[in-house]
Amino acid sequence: MGNNGIHKYIKNNSILPCFLKSDSNGNLISNKSGFKSIPFKKFHFTMEKDFKFETFETELTSTTSTVSLVSLDAFANISLYHCDSMFELKAKNTTNYNKTSKYLVGKFILYSISIDPDDIHFTDFIIDELKNITENFKSDSQKGKELDDMFKEYGFYIPLTVYIGGFFTTNDQDSKFIQNENNRKGFNLSFNFIKELSVKGDYENFDESNINELFKIQCLNIKGGDIHSTNYKDWKESINIFNSTVVGYDNLKNIKYFIPHELSSKLDKSLQWIEEKYEKRKNYCKIIDELQSNNDFIQTGKTSISRGICEEKENPHIYCEKFEAKGDGISFQKRIDTVTRSFADIIVGYHINSCWNDGTNGEWTISQNPLLQKSCDIKFRSKAFRGQSFDVKIYLMKYPD
Repeated sequence: MGNNGIHKYIKNNSILPCFLKSDSNGNLISNKSGFKSIPFKKFHFTMEKDFKFETFETELTSTTSTVSLVSLDAFANISLYHCDSMFELKAKNTTNYNKTSKYLVGKFILYSISIDPDDIHFTDFIIDELKNITENFKSDSQKGKELDDMFKEYGFYIPLTVYIGGFFTTNDQDSKFIQNENNRKGFNLSFNFIKELSVKGDYENFDESNINELFKIQCLNIKGGDIHSTNYKDWKESINIFNSTVVGYDNLKNIKYFIPHELSSKLDKSLQWIEEKYEKRKNYCKIIDELQSNNDFIQTGKTSISRGICEEKENPHIYCEKFEAKGDGISFQKRIDTVTRSFADIIVGYHINSCWNDGTNGEWTISQNPLLQKSCDIKFRSKAFRGQSFDVKIYLMKYPD
């Protein structure tokens, strides 16, 4: 069939150019609208016939068919930070630890297809939308918000390379079933064994018979080729240009790089506003991840203590609320002071400062770990007949736009 087959594939499927975006559930989707067509002679393609095996861990999705199409960093950018619904779910679900799933992906790449960035041009409709934003909105933030809404509609990223062929996926939600089937049928393959091979980068011992065991268990999600194949060899040999599917995107570029210079120069600060918005989201999520893995909680003590992030920042915005727990002693009893507060934003750090260091100050008790909560309850109890003096700083992180 020669180049005729790949020519027909490119013509019939229009896989490039395209935007990559996320649906409301965080699944990666391709949006092919908004581009002028590119002649076939401008495409670069190479027959690969290469099998790649990958394992990875992520909390970003419960499906395997889209998370494997790009790198994990790219998937996070598209389906978490640039997806309002998924970001809100992540950012507001701070009290629960997100389950991390392990994914297994086998890809047989038949062809790689790529285009040059200079050959990517937007349709007149998109250009007119950009012109309208530059002309009808005065402030950079207004233009930024309009651009942001526009980019959400199309997609923020454009891949320059796509891989086609076939792939199979599974995750550790099926791993117990896999292991049970292995034990029952006498198979020697396990998900942990596959993961170890991946970490070591050593696939010499991972041969066709190992993959066939996965096919026999029949818990794989197979795309491309004969999806009903029961062994790896038959499936691989069934993959051709006519039953191939997209197995990966690469060389992703931000949409801003394809805006004509005469327009991008007028939108420079607005584009910077967008970049800062999503950088804040990324940093917000990083802090949540960091604090969710922090189990260093001390419930009671007498000396000063700091936990979490105890500094004010702008990206993301972290600010400080200050309180006091102090007073003179009370005859024949202990003095009790409290710092019990509720906040609109989540707590990312707290500092209790014992103002007296001579051993005469009271002790503090925290009812529960306040990190990533919106309230705190700290009780201070003095020694009998004694006063006490504590300063409390609570650091709060604002929800980003």
